[in-house]
Amino acid sequence: MGNNERILKGLKQAMQAEADGHNFYKMAANNTNDEEGKEVFLQLAQDEVEHFIFLKAQYDSIIETGKVDMNVKLGKPSTEANESPIFSEGFKSRLNEAHLEMSALSWRTARAFGSAILSERGRGN
Repeated sequence: MGNNERILKGLKQAMQAEADGHNFYKMAANNTNDEEGKEVFLQLAQDEVEHFIFLKAQYDSIIETGKVDMNVKLGKPSTEANESPIFSEGFKSRLNEAHLEMSALSWRTARAFGSAILSERGRGN
């Protein structure tokens, strides 16, 4: 298998992962009663669409030209570096108030999830 074939295979797998992520976040948004949680999940779903579009553009470029398109870029993160769409003040407040739905998440899992999302958003810059 040639180098471009391996790259195309990897891009296909990555596009599928982004599509799966989009579907998961949409399902999560549709199944939560928490409005801020719904907003976060919908933003994450949109991020996955943007990632898919980026990967698809690279896939198409390799098919058409044999190389990646260095002009294709991901958008900038939607939050400042010190802000978090997951750890908003409302989220922290609900945790402190033992809000049933949000407090079911362990702090460790939520923090790891938030860090992973922010890291993923920063990759395209």
